Amino acid sequence: DNTLRYWDIRKKDEVVVIPAHNKPVSSIILNKHFSLSSSYDGVIKLWNNKDWINYKKIVCNDEKLTCITMSKDN
Repeated sequence: DNTLRYWDIRKKDEVVVIPAHNKPVSSIILNKHFSLSSSYDGVIKLWNNKDWINYKKIVCNDEKLTCITMSKDN
């Protein structure tokens, strides 16, 4: 679907659901502070894991994105 869903695996409970993209989410990468999501809508978004705010949006010429990665130095 078009949302990001974060879970607390210890409690087996959904923490937050974010309406993130206009088309299905294809990939998500997490680190301690941030998340990156990509979608078939051709957009990459940077999220803050503390307050779930979208800090950056990168539009990739309306191309369908199937995966993303994050470097070790973020």
